[in-house]
Amino acid sequence: MKETRKRQIRVKGALVEVPLASDLFAFGVLLDQPLIAFLDIKPTEAWQPEFERNLESLFKLDVYIQVISKGVWLKVGKIKLDDFDAGEPFRYVEDVFTKRFSLYHSTKFGTDFMVPCEEADTAGLEVMAVWDACHVEERLREHFGIL
Repeated sequence: MKETRKRQIRVKGALVEVPLASDLFAFGVLLDQPLIAFLDIKPTEAWQPEFERNLESLFKLDVYIQVISKGVWLKVGKIKLDDFDAGEPFRYVEDVFTKRFSLYHSTKFGTDFMVPCEEADTAGLEVMAVWDACHVEERLREHFGIL
């Protein structure tokens, strides 16, 4: 029998639980669409209010909107973004044909969104991509050592 999922509206500041194993969840904070910050909180069975005292993000990724709107990851609360780094990070793009690199940011470079850079400038940056749920879940499992 096919599982019915809850449809949801994406709201900035909402918390989502990301399933990693049976009854173990990681958590993310919805930022400007499609960006989500994944939190550096040991996976647990449920969100705990005390987690809000020290929110640090592991990484921020663009995630397909359907992951939230179709209820693949359920909203479990909302946090105030006042003391949270909700800004968009710089990312990079590598042209598959020319092998040239560019820095990407949706507001820093005008309407072009990108400026040329050297490969060394991309160290520590995420590649500009839109991620599906299963790939983010796999990355979080690897980070937290959940096989």
